[in-house]
Amino acid sequence: MGQKSKLTREGQRLQRQVRSGVRVLQTALMRPLWPVLARRMVRVRPGRQPRTDRIALVLIYQPGGLPASLSETFDALTRHGYALFFVVNGALPEPDLAALQARGIAVMTRPNIGYDFGGYRDGIAHLRGSGPLPAQLLVMNDTLWLPAMDGPDTLAAFDALDAPYAALCNFPYRPGRGRNPALSGQTYAASFLFRVSREVLDSAAFARFWAGYPLSAAKAQVLERGEVGFSKAMSDAGFPPHCLLDHNAIAARIPALPRPELEDFLRRLPVLNARLRPAHGGLMQQLAAGTADDSDLRAFARTLVAALNPWDSHAYYGLFRGDVNFIKKANLKHRANARRLLDMAAADGLALRPCVRDELGAIAARAEPGG
Repeated sequence: MGQKSKLTREGQRLQRQVRSGVRVLQTALMRPLWPVLARRMVRVRPGRQPRTDRIALVLIYQPGGLPASLSETFDALTRHGYALFFVVNGALPEPDLAALQARGIAVMTRPNIGYDFGGYRDGIAHLRGSGPLPAQLLVMNDTLWLPAMDGPDTLAAFDALDAPYAALCNFPYRPGRGRNPALSGQTYAASFLFRVSREVLDSAAFARFWAGYPLSAAKAQVLERGEVGFSKAMSDAGFPPHCLLDHNAIAARIPALPRPELEDFLRRLPVLNARLRPAHGGLMQQLAAGTADDSDLRAFARTLVAALNPWDSHAYYGLFRGDVNFIKKANLKHRANARRLLDMAAADGLALRPCVRDELGAIAARAEPGG
């Protein structure tokens, strides 16, 4: 049995190496090939709305069609004065493309090559070549529900961040296999929603980053070269990101909350990793029994907020407190997490936007794989 297990692990390791090698080769080939391929594979449809001094580049990857919640995100961006430029990665039904043309200044369609940062790069290049650069460029993808409920205006709070480079959240880039140790252990701005000013757009560092950015077929490389790489390049150029939800501030604030507020936080965590979930469950039992020790709660809170990204620690607690009005979709794609968030909202009487509730409900109702 031990020998068989060892052979299985070795086979899996070799498979990973082959896949990694293929992706490295794809990335190397894409640098000279993409300018040629892009002339055939990237199309820009004119939109019906005027170009303004505030543009939101919205990256969309929705092969099954646009969800209703995205329309509400577009409405919110428009209310805040952003002209919408859509970059569609992959396929999208024709009626949806026509609807985007009606709402935006242009719609770029391209294959999903290079993931989000590939779309960001091509979209920014188009904006640079098709007219004057805006005073502010907001860049976001479709991986969050915004707004998630009737309540605080997260876009207004975000707009109030007075900085050349602002991001909705930041995150710690934790050490891991294949990650550059020189980059690990530091905090970087998340790329799912950020904003740069004309000062940044005109900078040599901004132009240099996008000109040298390689389209990658590996998501790990997109994270390190794209998300981490862009944040580092801007910081090195004198544009450190200002973040609405700051990981280090959260890590300092949460464990020091008054006991009732700390309990509120610990009870409202729909997203936890498998390592933390058992300890959290044990503490919840102690809270219910009235036997939870204060020092144990605070020690666990310190461990927990250090391990969670801000969009997970505040996936529901931020809504409950009225601090933010968005939900990052990534970890809510798991059925149990979606059900926990919906149950918390029902228990607290917190009214999610109907389309957000319906989309979460559809995830929560999905059958488990193999079920």
